[in-house]
Amino acid sequence: MFFHTSKIFFPLDTSDFKDSEYILLGIPLDITSSFLPGQRFGPSSIRKACFDLETFDIETEVDLKNIKLHDAGDLHITPDMKENIKRIEETVKEFAGKKIVILGGEHSITYPVVKTLKPEAVVSLDAHLDLRDIYLGERFSHACVMRRIRDLGIEEYILGAREASKEEYEFLRNSQIKNTVPEGKKVYLTIDMDLFDLENVGNYVPGGMRFSEGIKLIKEIVQKNEVLGFDICEVCSRIEDKTSITAGKLLYKVLSYMERYKR
Repeated sequence: MFFHTSKIFFPLDTSDFKDSEYILLGIPLDITSSFLPGQRFGPSSIRKACFDLETFDIETEVDLKNIKLHDAGDLHITPDMKENIKRIEETVKEFAGKKIVILGGEHSITYPVVKTLKPEAVVSLDAHLDLRDIYLGERFSHACVMRRIRDLGIEEYILGAREASKEEYEFLRNSQIKNTVPEGKKVYLTIDMDLFDLENVGNYVPGGMRFSEGIKLIKEIVQKNEVLGFDICEVCSRIEDKTSITAGKLLYKVLSYMERYKR
């Protein structure tokens, strides 16, 4: 059914595709990585880290063992960025009517997912603006993802940014991009793990959020909007370390919020 995927076991993979409400897909892509590579290992390291986490969430009283989630595995990636974009788009089209959960992979993966889902708004939680028009000769770089989404005419909200180029800053000042939490929208949520103060992310920036601050913000986003899907990207861990465990816990928290405040 899907374009090309490799199956990897995940503890919340409890439903077949037809009966599922959530579809999980790994996109192990890091070909435009410009600092710390290894995002291709993100999906597998996050899945492995999840085995050390409780499926029951104390805050929401949701037990994730009871949700209907199907893990579609990891998309097969090629050295050609345009081909990867095509594969992501064609695969996500197969998930129509499902809540989409994506594990990256570098942040460039968000563009083709958003292009296919067509949400009313995209909320980016990221240390960077990712608003460059072109970076190192690549228009579909991880550093350009929000600029490419802007080209689609989709409303954008960027929260947590603490570093930008002059080009990005000037573009932001002259745009309608917001730094507040939207309300009453059908949104796609993209989370770059450099939002937090963690090592083993693609482009670390000092001064990141505490985990408690990040999930408080995410909770507000989920409470006020209909979340069509989300991604967690830029994990460069090969093993279950602090970064991959934090990403796994974040995955569980977002799912528990989506269940608790289901629309």
